[in-house]
Amino acid sequence: MMIPIHVARWATIASCAIATSTPLLALEEEKKTSSKLRLESGNQELVEWFDWAKARSIDLVQTHKSTPNRPVHVPCYWGSYAHDPAFFARDIYHQAAGGHLLGLDEENLTMFKLFAGSLVKDESKNYFPAWSFKFWGEKNSRFDELPAVFELVHRAYEQYRLSGDRRWIDDPVLFDFYSFAMTDFVDQHYCEDDDGVADIPVNKGIHTSYFEFEQEKLKSAADAFGSQYRATLAYASILEARGDSDGAKAFQQKANALLKVFQTDWYSQTTQRYVRGITRTHWQHSHTGASMVNEESRPTDFGRENSFFIPLKFIGQDLGVPMEDYIDFVHASTYQNGINIEARTYYPEFMYLHGRAAMGWHWLAHSLGTKDKYPEVAYTGVNNIISGMMGLEGDAIERRVCTLPMLVAEVPWVEVQHFPVGSKHAPGGQNELTVRHEGNKQTSVKNVSGAALTWRARFYGQHKELLVDGKKQKATSSMRNGKSLSYVDVTLAPGKQHVVATVDDGRWTSLTDLEWGSVSPEGKVKRDCNPGHYTMVMDGQVIDRGIGTTGSSTIEVPLLDDYALFAAEVGHDARLNRKGEVRHEVVCFKVMGSKEGGGDWNELYQSEKLGQGERAQVLVDVRGKKRLKLITEGDGNAYVNWVDARVCKASAPCLFFGEMTWEGTFEPGKTTSVTVPFANRGTESALQTQIQCVVRSPFVKVTANKGGGAFSLPAGKEASVRFDLLVSEEAPADTRLPISVQASFADQSGAHRIERKFSKTLPRAAFSMKFAGGAKVNPNDSKRLQMPPYQEVELLVDVTNDASVASAEGTVLAVSLAKRGDGKHELIDLVKGHDALGRIEAGASKQAKVVLKVLEGWRLEDSFDLFFTVSDGKSMIARMKKRCSLQQAKIRVSYLRTQTQGKKVPMVAAGKMSRVSYLVHNEGELASSPLKLALSVPESSQPYVKLKQTELTIDPVEPGASREFSFDFSVAGNTPAETELEIKRVITAAGKTIERLECFQVGVVCLSDLEIKSLRNGFNHIGRDKSLFSIPLSIGDQQWRKGIAVHAQSELVFALDEKYRAMSGYIGVGETAGDGGSVKFEVHADGKAIYTSKLIEGNEGPERVELSLQGVKELKLIVNDGGKNGSNSDHADWAGFILK
Repeated sequence: MMIPIHVARWATIASCAIATSTPLLALEEEKKTSSKLRLESGNQELVEWFDWAKARSIDLVQTHKSTPNRPVHVPCYWGSYAHDPAFFARDIYHQAAGGHLLGLDEENLTMFKLFAGSLVKDESKNYFPAWSFKFWGEKNSRFDELPAVFELVHRAYEQYRLSGDRRWIDDPVLFDFYSFAMTDFVDQHYCEDDDGVADIPVNKGIHTSYFEFEQEKLKSAADAFGSQYRATLAYASILEARGDSDGAKAFQQKANALLKVFQTDWYSQTTQRYVRGITRTHWQHSHTGASMVNEESRPTDFGRENSFFIPLKFIGQDLGVPMEDYIDFVHASTYQNGINIEARTYYPEFMYLHGRAAMGWHWLAHSLGTKDKYPEVAYTGVNNIISGMMGLEGDAIERRVCTLPMLVAEVPWVEVQHFPVGSKHAPGGQNELTVRHEGNKQTSVKNVSGAALTWRARFYGQHKELLVDGKKQKATSSMRNGKSLSYVDVTLAPGKQHVVATVDDGRWTSLTDLEWGSVSPEGKVKRDCNPGHYTMVMDGQVIDRGIGTTGSSTIEVPLLDDYALFAAEVGHDARLNRKGEVRHEVVCFKVMGSKEGGGDWNELYQSEKLGQGERAQVLVDVRGKKRLKLITEGDGNAYVNWVDARVCKASAPCLFFGEMTWEGTFEPGKTTSVTVPFANRGTESALQTQIQCVVRSPFVKVTANKGGGAFSLPAGKEASVRFDLLVSEEAPADTRLPISVQASFADQSGAHRIERKFSKTLPRAAFSMKFAGGAKVNPNDSKRLQMPPYQEVELLVDVTNDASVASAEGTVLAVSLAKRGDGKHELIDLVKGHDALGRIEAGASKQAKVVLKVLEGWRLEDSFDLFFTVSDGKSMIARMKKRCSLQQAKIRVSYLRTQTQGKKVPMVAAGKMSRVSYLVHNEGELASSPLKLALSVPESSQPYVKLKQTELTIDPVEPGASREFSFDFSVAGNTPAETELEIKRVITAAGKTIERLECFQVGVVCLSDLEIKSLRNGFNHIGRDKSLFSIPLSIGDQQWRKGIAVHAQSELVFALDEKYRAMSGYIGVGETAGDGGSVKFEVHADGKAIYTSKLIEGNEGPERVELSLQGVKELKLIVNDGGKNGSNSDHADWAGFILK
C-alpha cells in the first residue's frame, strides 16, 4: 500500500530524537562552533526539524577537538557511523553543501584536500585515494568505489561556486587530483566499449557502484556513469575559471558525448526504463586465444544507488517523459523494497532538482523527519530545506542568488535568515540574505550584509510578466531539468529588500490554486499529480498542471470571483498501462454548476464515454455560477485527469489541439508528414496565431511548414498545419525522437503559448529465434539442450525478422557463455562463435550456424548456459538462452533378490554360498562404459564372510536397456543364527560412484531380501533396509536394520508360492515424517485382506503385526493415506518383518 506523499503531521517524531548535548568521544580542548542560519515557517514541525539538524550538525564538528593520546583534530566534522571517529569520502561529498550553509568552509576544504592528497598513482592501489580518515588526519580505511573519485571533482567545483574561494580550483593538490581523475584515471579504468564511460573488470576488486551489496558484479554502473558526467562538466568549468578555454571546450564536448551515450545506449525500449548498469565481461580463451564475451546483461530493475543516482546526476537537460517515468519508478520501488537511511537522504535532493515538490516534501519527512543519528541526515536535511524546498542557489562567482519556491500545502510560507552567498575568501566577500516564500507565488529577498549582487527570482510556469515590488516587468522563459520556469533579475543593493510575485492577469486561474469544497473519494483527488502521487501523463506528454482523480469521483469548487469560462482537457492517465496491461474501462466526464447558495445544479457539460487513449476538450460558460462540480462516472479503479483545469474572469480565446495524423513511414532516410488540427473554442479571436514544430533531436529535420504563418483565428473556428519531417539516414534504429508542436497567440492580455509534446520511435527489426538442430532438445524442457561430449557440434538456429522493416546489413547471430568461477568455461571451445546473416527482410528467416566443442576434462554431470544473441551491428536486439548438458549414460541400480545356492531360499545360511542379484538400468542418452563393481567386507563381518570375487566388470548397457549382475559370497558354518553380516558394494558407472552397505541376517528370511514382483509408491523410490532419506529405519524411539520404507499410496507385491507359514514385524509412521503423517496398513493374501490397521499417526510408536501365511501364493502389502489429511508426510515403515 502506498504511503501518502503529503505528510501533515508526524506525532511520533520526538521519540526518534537523538540527544546531541553529550560529546560522542572523550574530548579535551575544543573549539565551539556556531551558525547564525535560522529558519521560520508556518509549519512548526519543519522549523523543529531544521533546528534539530542544525544543532546536530554543529555538535558533530570536530575542529580543534582532541581525543586522548591522539593529535589535535584537523578542521573536520563527523561523516561516519556514530561509533567510528572518522569521516568517509562518500558521506563528506554529500554533506558538504549543508556544511557550507552552516559556515564550515574550512572544514570542507581540509577534508577534500586530505582525500585528494591520498591518491596513489599506482596500479596496485587501483589509482584510488583513501576511503576515510580519522579526525586527526590519519588514513582510516581503504575501500575503492568508482563514483567517489568523480564525486570529489563534482562536489569540489560545487563548493567553489558556493564559496567563491579560488583555493578550490587553484590549490595544487586539488587540481592535480581533478586532472588525474578526468584523464589518466579514466584511461586506467578502461573504457571497454570505447564509449568514454569508465568501467571496471569484475576481477579488479573495485566497487563500480555505491551500492556495496550488489551481487551482479557490474562492469559499469549508472551512479558511477552519472558522477563521471557531472565531474566532466565540473572539470570543464574549472579549466574555464583557470583561463584554459580550449581545455574547457574539449571537456564540455566529452560531457556532451557522455550524455549522448546515456540517452541512446542506456535506455531500454523493452522495459521503458533507464539501464542502471552493465554486467558484461571480456576474457580470452586459453586454448584458442580467441576473445570471448559472456552474456551482456543490462538490468533495468531497481538497483538502489545505481538507480536513484540517474535523476540525481543526469540533470540540466530536458529528458522528458523517460526521466519523469523513471523518477516515479524509483519512488514506487523504494516503497516496495525499502531503503537504508543514508540512501534516503539523497531522495529530497533529486526530487527538488526535478521540481517534484510533493515528493521532495515526502522524502524530507522520511529522512530528516526521522532525526536519525547518522550524520548525513542532519547535514543533508539543512541543505534539502534551503537548497531543495526553497530553491536557493548561491553563486559567488557570478555574484548571484537564485530562488525557486517548491512549497506544498502543508508549508504555507517559509523564511531563512543569514543565508550565505560566498565566503570570507571570495573576491566579493560574503553576503547574508533573508529570503521568504509566500507559497509558490511570491518571494522576498533582503541583502542584510555584503556588497550588491543579482537576484534571479524564478517561478515554475510560463509567465509573460512578473511583479517586481508591485510593478510588472517582462519575464524571461527558461527550462530547469525539463520543466518550464520564468524569471527576472533584480539588483540587491546593500541593505535593500525586494519582492517578486507572479501576475494575476485577471484571466485564467488554475483550479489547483483555488480552495476546494468537498471531494470524493477522499485521498484520491490530487492537485497536479495522479491519485498514485505520480506525475500525470497523457499521450506520452507530462502534465504539469491539473487534477488527477479516479474514474468515479466528485470535486466541488466554490467560485468566489465572477468567472466567465471553464476549460480543461480530460482523459485517462497513462499510468494504467505501465505494466503493459490491456485496460477496457471507460469514464464519462461531467461539469455541473450552481448559482448563489449552491441550490439546484445544472449540467454544463457531459463527454462521451472515453476509453484509453481518448481525450476530450471542455469549454463551458460559467457566468453567474458560484460553484462548480467536476464529476467522473465509471470505473473507480481508473486514473483520469482534468488537464490544465482553469477558469477565466473574462471572455478569451482558448486554443486546443486536435488529433494529429501521419502520412508516410517514420524511417531513416524517409520523409513523413504530420497534420496538426487545432481550434479556438474560446469567445475571442486568437491574434497572431502561429504554429511551429520543434524537434529536439539531431536526427530529424523539419523540411516544410505548410500553413504555419501568423494568422488570426476567430472564436469557434478550426485550422490545421502540416509539417514535413525528414529522418536522417544515420538515425539509429529504436531511437526515441522527442517532438513538440507549439501554438503561440495573443489576446488583449498579451502573448500566450500552448504546447503538445509527443515522441516517435524509429522502427527496428524484431527477431525471434528457434533452435533448429545439432543437439537434442530435452523432451521435458525445451530450454535445455543435450549434446554429445568431446566432439565438434554444429548448432543451427532459425532467425526470423518479425518486424515490418528489414534488418541492417550488419545483422549477426553470436553465441556466448557465462564465465564460471571455477574456470571450467575454458573447456568449452567456441570453434565458430558467430554467423553473419546480413540483411533479413521483414517476415523472412535465415538459418545461422555456430560450432562448439566440449573438451576432455569437462564433467559429464555439469551443465552450462549458452546465449544466442542477434544484433544489428550496434546493439543486441534478441536473445535466447539454452541450458546445455552432455548426453551421457544415466545408471540406476535396483535390487532383485538374495538366494542361498542349491535350495535357492531367499536367505543367507551358515555354511552355504549365497548370491545377491541386481538389475542395472541405463536411463540416459548414450551407452554406458563398462561398469566396475568393487566388494569388501567390513571388519566386524570378516570372521564369517568370504567373497568369491572382490571385483567385477559389467558390460556396457545401451540407452533404455537393463542388465542383470550378481556377486557370490559364503558364510562360515559356525556363524550363529540371526547374526547381522555386512558387505560393502561400490559401483563406478558413467563417472559416478554408487555405494551401498548391504545387511543380511543369517538363517532368517527377511521381507526386504525377497524379490519384489511389482510395486507402486507415492515417492520416487522405496527404502530397502533404510528410510526414504537413507537413514536407519526408525519408528518412535526404536530402530531396525532390516525392513522396507514406503510412502502412501503404496503397494508391494511378492510371489510366495506357498513356501511360508507366518510373517511378523512392526508397522508405523517413520521418524522422517516428524509429527506429521497418518496412514493405514493393509495385508492381502491371494487377493483377500487378512489385516487392516487402525489409523496410525506420526506421534505414535510401532505396532506389532503377526499373520499366518499358510498356503499363500501372492502377498500384497498396501499403505494408504488413511483419509485424514492427504498423503503429505505419509512415510510408512514395514520394519523388521521376517517370514517363517
